[in-house]
Amino acid sequence: VKVTAIAIGAAREDEIEDSISPCGLCRQSIVDVENRQQSFINVLLVGKFATRIIDSAGFLLPLAFDAKI
Repeated sequence: VKVTAIAIGAAREDEIEDSISPCGLCRQSIVDVENRQQSFINVLLVGKFATRIIDSAGFLLPLAFDAKI
């Protein structure tokens, strides 16, 4: 089954107003899955007042490691 989207969010008592972004290791992992399945994964960055939709984890990690090199 291909992964088509992933949502990343956080909540805490003092409330996060802006969306939260995945760490570098998580970004690399998402890029690796995109490469294996040969299709993009929409990344939804969820915050209290807004959700950002990124078309591919590659946009979050433009210099990702590539095992093919």
